[in-house]
Amino acid sequence: MKRLLLLFCVLALFVIVPFLIWGNQVEEAMTLEGTVARMRAAGDWAWLVGVALLVIDLFLPILGTVVMSALWLIYGWSPAGSSAQSGPSPPACSPTDSAAASDAVPP
Repeated sequence: MKRLLLLFCVLALFVIVPFLIWGNQVEEAMTLEGTVARMRAAGDWAWLVGVALLVIDLFLPILGTVVMSALWLIYGWSPAGSSAQSGPSPPACSPTDSAAASDAVPP
């Protein structure tokens, strides 16, 4: 029981310490509009940027909900869901082809 409690505390520290160090800066930088703009700047590789941010979210306090919302605004619901759930697989359409991208957030 002691070992399980120790393991829990160590794992909790791995989550809490990065948030205490970088949490405020990340939250200020990860607005939806800013994230969409940065991902659009990546062009056809925006899906890879989104997947990379979601992987980094395992170790650093990246706002995964904002990343998935940005993917949805750029690619639409189906390709964005594929990228967010299954990992690095390019979506069926490019960011410039998506109707959702042109309506949601201006470039």
